Amino acid sequence: MRKDRQVKSSIAPEAASKAPSVPFPSVESGGGDDKTSGSTKELVAGMLDDIARDRADRAKELEKTKDKKEHKLMIKLKPLRPGAQERFTLEIIPDERHATMWDGNDDDMYAWSGTLVVTDTKPPSHIFSMDIIKHLDIRFHAVAEPSAHPELSPAALDHAQYDAWNTRHFGHSIPPWDGTLPTPLPDPSRGIVVERSPKFVEPKNRDGPFTWLVRFWLSIPFALFAHAEHKTFVCQAKAIVQYACSPKTEVKAESISVGIERLRSERLLTVSHNGSGGR
Repeated sequence: MRKDRQVKSSIAPEAASKAPSVPFPSVESGGGDDKTSGSTKELVAGMLDDIARDRADRAKELEKTKDKKEHKLMIKLKPLRPGAQERFTLEIIPDERHATMWDGNDDDMYAWSGTLVVTDTKPPSHIFSMDIIKHLDIRFHAVAEPSAHPELSPAALDHAQYDAWNTRHFGHSIPPWDGTLPTPLPDPSRGIVVERSPKFVEPKNRDGPFTWLVRFWLSIPFALFAHAEHKTFVCQAKAIVQYACSPKTEVKAESISVGIERLRSERLLTVSHNGSGGR
């Protein structure tokens, strides 16, 4: 009686009738029907394949989503190409920040010179060594200062006129100067003259920056120093640059100040002689 109770199934007849109809091999029979066992294995293998494919598809979708997010992030973080005003720079490089002239006559001229440096920090990749300077505006003027020796100033010279002296570039140019010939001394009536062909500086990197050099000269009258031994001048410059098939861009340089003095030997000797005699 006890053995019968242990063997008897605890499943109700109604629940047993609703159980799956898929036969499973009996452990006691050593695997059951071979045909039934093969069908079960195929079913399980198919289910595992479906799960593996589903996981692979999900991984691909996640990878695509990650790539899209990274691409969007790269687009946002990619630095923008600078505008024309930020790309170009113009600088005035004087040959002398301070100069001294000795003696001379009031109708003599002093040649002062400098160089304009035009730089394109982000030049187009398809253009190389092109002259982009279309127009130059260079100005040079004296700064009004108190007269150091009013009693020595010739009556013919108008003090206000010489304090307000100025000159500019009127478009005149000269052949390229190699530095071996005497320093150019332009006619004052021609204003500031520039070297005819700007010099292109070969860049170390083909992608730039590109640099052009423009030499310029002007003549300063000795007569400006009739009222003072030292005078201050200001040099200003701006340029219009343009590549082919691109709009024109105006770029300005930072103004620079220049100090020039005119010394007279006889005046220094007089001062030295008077000083010696007084000791």
